[in-house]
Amino acid sequence: MDCDSYRFIAYDIKNDQMVKVWGINYDDFDNKTIMSCIAVNPVTNGEYIIRKGDFILYQYTGKDDKNGKEIYEGHLFLSDSKTILKVTWNNVKSLYEFKWWYEGKWNYIFNGDIKTYDLHNMEIIGHEMTDKELYKGKTR
Repeated sequence: MDCDSYRFIAYDIKNDQMVKVWGINYDDFDNKTIMSCIAVNPVTNGEYIIRKGDFILYQYTGKDDKNGKEIYEGHLFLSDSKTILKVTWNNVKSLYEFKWWYEGKWNYIFNGDIKTYDLHNMEIIGHEMTDKELYKGKTR
């Protein structure tokens, strides 16, 4: 993934919504690093600032789904076997992978690297923060 592909979305905790991120700021006040992100308000299309602790960042994977929609961490898919899959970052393997919802929690898949999946035949059905009803309360 080249530098132009470093894109983010954020979950705005206070407003309970996903927003597109225009920029990420780091400021140093009294030897404390303060992080904020500049986001796009989905209603007014204007920008606003979300302070550290009030948002969760999700990075673009560099991949798109079958509809050309950018795939970010936290996006949900429905597998051919009707299992809910979630895109996550694996720090140990340094790759994006799928986890699957089973017995009330997210579980690793043996070969979950998203590069091994035909993403052009898969469609994003939601995001882990805004569409919990897709997987919560289900055992599988």
